[in-house]
Amino acid sequence: PKGSPTQLVGDFYKAYMNVEAMDAASIKPIQSDLDAIEALETLDDLTRFAADQAAMSGPALFAIFAPSADPADSKRYAIFSVGPSFGVEDHHLELLRNKEGDPRIPAYRAYVAEIMKVAGYPEDDAARIADITLRIETALYAGILTPEEGNDPRNRYSKLGYEDVQAQVPEFDLDLYLETVGFEKPDAVYMFEPRALPELSK
Repeated sequence: PKGSPTQLVGDFYKAYMNVEAMDAASIKPIQSDLDAIEALETLDDLTRFAADQAAMSGPALFAIFAPSADPADSKRYAIFSVGPSFGVEDHHLELLRNKEGDPRIPAYRAYVAEIMKVAGYPEDDAARIADITLRIETALYAGILTPEEGNDPRNRYSKLGYEDVQAQVPEFDLDLYLETVGFEKPDAVYMFEPRALPELSK
Protein backbone atom coordinates (compact mmCIF):
# COMPACT_ATOMS: atom_id res chain seq x y z
CA PRO A 1 0.00 0.00 0.00
CA LYS A 2 1.04 3.58 -0.62
CA GLY A 3 3.01 4.98 2.32
CA SER A 4 3.73 1.55 3.74
CA PRO A 5 7.28 0.59 4.80
CA THR A 6 7.40 -1.86 1.90
CA GLN A 7 6.52 0.82 -0.61
CA LEU A 8 8.94 3.37 0.89
CA VAL A 9 11.83 0.92 1.04
CA GLY A 10 11.04 -0.29 -2.48
CA ASP A 11 11.03 3.24 -3.89
CA PHE A 12 14.29 4.04 -2.14
CA TYR A 13 15.90 0.86 -3.45
CA LYS A 14 14.73 1.46 -7.01
CA ALA A 15 15.98 5.05 -6.92
CA TYR A 16 19.38 3.89 -5.72
CA MET A 17 19.52 1.15 -8.34
CA ASN A 18 18.54 3.45 -11.21
CA VAL A 19 22.01 3.34 -12.70
CA GLU A 20 20.85 4.83 -16.01
CA ALA A 21 19.59 7.97 -14.25
CA MET A 22 22.79 8.28 -12.22
CA ASP A 23 24.94 7.89 -15.33
CA ALA A 24 22.84 10.47 -17.18
CA ALA A 25 23.19 12.95 -14.32
CA SER A 26 26.99 12.52 -14.42
CA ILE A 27 28.58 15.00 -11.97
CA LYS A 28 25.71 17.51 -12.08
CA PRO A 29 24.43 16.63 -8.57
CA ILE A 30 27.78 17.63 -7.06
CA GLN A 31 28.67 20.42 -9.50
CA SER A 32 28.02 23.13 -6.92
CA ASP A 33 30.48 21.47 -4.53
CA LEU A 34 33.08 21.18 -7.28
CA ASP A 35 32.61 24.86 -8.12
CA ALA A 36 33.03 25.76 -4.45
CA ILE A 37 36.26 23.76 -4.30
CA GLU A 38 37.53 25.43 -7.47
CA ALA A 39 36.90 28.83 -5.85
CA LEU A 40 38.98 28.10 -2.72
CA GLU A 41 41.95 30.43 -2.49
CA THR A 42 42.95 30.74 1.18
CA LEU A 43 43.17 28.59 4.29
CA ASP A 44 40.17 30.47 5.66
CA ASP A 45 38.20 29.53 2.54
CA LEU A 46 39.18 25.90 3.10
CA THR A 47 38.20 26.11 6.77
CA ARG A 48 34.75 27.49 5.92
CA PHE A 49 34.23 24.81 3.27
CA ALA A 50 35.25 22.06 5.70
CA ALA A 51 32.84 23.46 8.30
CA ASP A 52 30.00 23.64 5.75
CA GLN A 53 30.60 20.01 4.83
CA ALA A 54 30.52 19.03 8.51
CA ALA A 55 27.29 20.97 9.04
CA MET A 56 25.56 18.96 6.32
CA SER A 57 27.01 15.63 7.53
CA GLY A 58 29.41 15.54 4.63
CA PRO A 59 32.92 14.08 4.67
CA ALA A 60 35.43 15.14 7.31
CA LEU A 61 37.85 17.23 5.29
CA PHE A 62 41.24 16.99 7.03
CA ALA A 63 39.57 17.12 10.45
CA ILE A 64 36.14 17.51 11.97
CA PHE A 65 34.94 19.02 15.22
CA ALA A 66 31.54 17.73 16.22
CA PRO A 67 29.32 17.35 19.29
CA SER A 68 28.51 14.08 21.00
CA ALA A 69 27.43 12.97 24.44
CA ASP A 70 29.96 13.92 27.09
CA PRO A 71 31.48 10.70 28.51
CA ALA A 72 31.64 12.38 31.91
CA ASP A 73 27.96 13.40 31.85
CA SER A 74 25.65 11.87 29.25
CA LYS A 75 23.10 14.63 29.81
CA ARG A 76 25.49 17.14 28.29
CA TYR A 77 27.19 17.48 24.93
CA ALA A 78 30.88 18.02 24.34
CA ILE A 79 32.99 18.82 21.30
CA PHE A 80 35.15 16.02 19.89
CA SER A 81 38.10 16.34 17.55
CA VAL A 82 37.97 13.52 15.03
CA GLY A 83 40.31 12.69 12.18
CA PRO A 84 39.63 13.04 8.46
CA SER A 85 37.55 10.91 6.14
CA PHE A 86 39.37 8.79 3.58
CA GLY A 87 38.40 7.64 0.12
CA VAL A 88 38.96 3.96 0.85
CA GLU A 89 36.32 1.86 2.60
CA ASP A 90 36.67 1.73 6.39
CA HIS A 91 37.46 -1.99 6.50
CA HIS A 92 40.42 -1.41 4.16
CA LEU A 93 41.81 1.70 5.87
CA GLU A 94 44.82 -0.08 7.30
CA LEU A 95 46.23 -0.41 3.79
CA LEU A 96 47.21 3.26 4.17
CA ARG A 97 49.50 2.24 7.03
CA ASN A 98 51.15 -0.55 5.09
CA LYS A 99 54.14 -0.41 2.82
CA GLU A 100 54.03 -0.04 -0.94
CA GLY A 101 54.20 -3.80 -1.35
CA ASP A 102 50.59 -4.20 -0.23
CA PRO A 103 48.69 -5.33 -3.37
CA ARG A 104 45.69 -3.24 -2.34
CA ILE A 105 47.62 0.00 -2.79
CA PRO A 106 47.94 -0.13 -6.60
CA ALA A 107 44.31 -1.28 -6.73
CA TYR A 108 43.23 1.78 -4.71
CA ARG A 109 45.41 4.05 -6.85
CA ALA A 110 43.79 2.64 -9.99
CA TYR A 111 40.34 3.13 -8.45
CA VAL A 112 41.02 6.82 -7.73
CA ALA A 113 42.45 7.31 -11.22
CA GLU A 114 39.36 5.73 -12.76
CA ILE A 115 37.09 8.09 -10.81
CA MET A 116 39.10 11.04 -12.10
CA LYS A 117 38.74 9.78 -15.67
CA VAL A 118 34.99 9.44 -15.22
CA ALA A 119 35.01 13.04 -13.97
CA GLY A 120 36.57 14.09 -17.27
CA TYR A 121 40.29 14.28 -16.48
CA PRO A 122 42.78 13.06 -19.11
CA GLU A 123 44.52 9.79 -18.25
CA ASP A 124 47.84 11.43 -17.31
CA ASP A 125 46.14 13.95 -15.01
CA ALA A 126 44.00 11.21 -13.47
CA ALA A 127 47.11 9.18 -12.65
CA ARG A 128 48.84 12.24 -11.19
CA ILE A 129 45.84 13.07 -8.98
CA ALA A 130 45.65 9.45 -7.82
CA ASP A 131 49.31 9.56 -6.77
CA ILE A 132 48.80 12.83 -4.88
CA THR A 133 45.67 11.46 -3.22
CA LEU A 134 47.50 8.38 -1.99
CA ARG A 135 50.43 10.42 -0.67
CA ILE A 136 48.14 12.80 1.23
CA GLU A 137 45.93 10.08 2.66
CA THR A 138 48.92 7.96 3.69
CA ALA A 139 50.46 10.96 5.48
CA LEU A 140 47.21 11.83 7.26
CA TYR A 141 46.56 8.22 8.23
CA ALA A 142 49.86 8.19 10.09
CA GLY A 143 48.06 10.33 12.68
CA ILE A 144 45.21 7.85 13.17
CA LEU A 145 45.24 5.43 16.09
CA THR A 146 45.90 1.81 15.25
CA PRO A 147 42.93 -0.53 15.77
CA GLU A 148 44.55 -1.79 18.97
CA GLU A 149 45.10 1.75 20.28
CA GLY A 150 41.57 2.74 19.31
CA ASN A 151 40.11 -0.03 21.45
CA ASP A 152 41.53 1.58 24.58
CA PRO A 153 39.08 4.25 25.87
CA ARG A 154 41.97 6.11 27.46
CA ASN A 155 43.21 6.94 23.97
CA ARG A 156 39.82 8.16 22.79
CA TYR A 157 38.54 10.35 25.60
CA SER A 158 41.42 12.51 26.78
CA LYS A 159 40.56 16.21 26.98
CA LEU A 160 42.68 19.11 25.84
CA GLY A 161 42.13 22.80 26.48
CA TYR A 162 40.77 24.73 23.52
CA GLU A 163 43.86 26.92 23.10
CA ASP A 164 46.09 23.82 23.25
CA VAL A 165 44.00 22.22 20.51
CA GLN A 166 44.43 25.32 18.34
CA ALA A 167 48.18 25.22 18.97
CA GLN A 168 48.34 21.71 17.52
CA VAL A 169 47.14 22.97 14.14
CA PRO A 170 47.73 26.75 13.94
CA GLU A 171 46.96 26.78 10.22
CA PHE A 172 43.34 25.78 10.91
CA ASP A 173 41.29 28.62 12.43
CA LEU A 174 39.12 26.82 14.98
CA ASP A 175 37.22 29.99 15.89
CA LEU A 176 36.23 30.43 12.25
CA TYR A 177 35.33 26.74 11.91
CA LEU A 178 33.06 26.74 14.96
CA GLU A 179 31.48 30.05 13.98
CA THR A 180 30.74 28.70 10.49
CA VAL A 181 29.23 25.45 11.73
CA GLY A 182 27.28 27.22 14.48
CA PHE A 183 28.92 25.79 17.62
CA GLU A 184 29.92 27.69 20.72
CA LYS A 185 33.60 27.79 21.60
CA PRO A 186 34.24 25.10 24.25
CA ASP A 187 36.68 25.28 27.15
CA ALA A 188 38.09 21.90 26.20
CA VAL A 189 37.84 19.28 23.45
CA TYR A 190 37.81 15.49 23.59
CA MET A 191 40.63 14.23 21.37
CA PHE A 192 39.08 11.17 19.74
CA GLU A 193 42.10 11.01 17.41
CA PRO A 194 44.83 12.56 19.58
CA ARG A 195 47.57 12.45 16.93
CA ALA A 196 45.50 13.62 13.96
CA LEU A 197 45.88 17.38 14.29
CA PRO A 198 49.69 17.46 14.69
CA GLU A 199 49.95 15.19 11.66
CA LEU A 200 47.63 17.49 9.71
CA SER A 201 49.76 20.49 10.65
CA LYS A 202 52.79 18.89 9.00
